[in-house]
Amino acid sequence: MNDRVFIDSNVLIYAYSEEEIKREKALGIIKMNESIISIQVINEFVNVVKKKFNKENDEILKALEEIEGQLVIWDNFNLHLTKKAISLNERYKYSYYDCLIIAAALEAECSILYTEDMHHNHLIEDKLRITNPFHIDPLEPTESLLSEENNGDDSRLQS
Repeated sequence: MNDRVFIDSNVLIYAYSEEEIKREKALGIIKMNESIISIQVINEFVNVVKKKFNKENDEILKALEEIEGQLVIWDNFNLHLTKKAISLNERYKYSYYDCLIIAAALEAECSILYTEDMHHNHLIEDKLRITNPFHIDPLEPTESLLSEENNGDDSRLQS
């Protein structure tokens, strides 16, 4: 089943990280769903990989080309979205920038928002489920965090 899902910047960043388990989980989510990101997610991604990973501009541009080829980029930012984010902030008490992500996911008609930064399993407006893909259920075996074997393939978003 391919869900229409929204990917937050932290999940996208893990797709390019050296943390193998989180990288594989992030890549699995991106490849197995109709994955959507916003311009805000792209900008946060670029900021983090420049500052924390010290990536050069040519490496970042290559990653952006991969991202553009694999994910849907939702870029319908407007005043309506800003107002929606303010309303979500009032109702759910997430930060304004997190509410922009939530608002974009709702406007893009996603059923799941994958993020590490918000409350796992929180249902927003009876439409959007916030899911931490790295959440560990103490009753779930650790091995199940990996959906597929890597088979030595270190390409990031390539199919």
